[in-house]
Amino acid sequence: MLLRTLNQDGFSGYVSITGEKDAHNVGHILFREGSIIQAQQRAGGSYRRHKAALQEIVRGVAAGEGLIDAIEIPADLVDSVGGLVVANTIFLQLPSRIVDFDALVEFVEEKSLTGGILVTSGQDQVSVVLLTEGRAKGSYSSVNPDLTEGPGVAAAACAERDARIDVVAAPAGPAPVIELAEIG
Repeated sequence: MLLRTLNQDGFSGYVSITGEKDAHNVGHILFREGSIIQAQQRAGGSYRRHKAALQEIVRGVAAGEGLIDAIEIPADLVDSVGGLVVANTIFLQLPSRIVDFDALVEFVEEKSLTGGILVTSGQDQVSVVLLTEGRAKGSYSSVNPDLTEGPGVAAAACAERDARIDVVAAPAGPAPVIELAEIG
């Protein structure tokens, strides 16, 4: 019922489902202007994407499992967030002290990556740069969740000597829209 309502209302953002009994059981459904463009689900050591993930999420919710949140975000950022959710790792755990962050941002711009640059610092604080076709659309952190224009929030986190940088990107090519009628 919720998915149909979000579809009819032209919702842009994501629905997050977290298992009540096991917080490691999670699912995300991404919407752009009412259309489901991606889904992913992790549970019991398995990982599903797209239609299979959505079917499993719907099955779990129908059985009364999970806590649901719907987070609205601008339509032009949905692909970036989707790149974080169903990401392929490009670079993993680069020490910030050996990385020229501005050059890294320039590199992802040249590669036209959609996804993000994640900087982990301090006590598991994470700063994120959202990327859409290589452009840094904005950045935020677990400490300051307000989206700030440009990569500055994550760049500042790189000042910590022990910070680590990950670059993730959405799988190449557009994922086909998942039609609600296809979900049993």
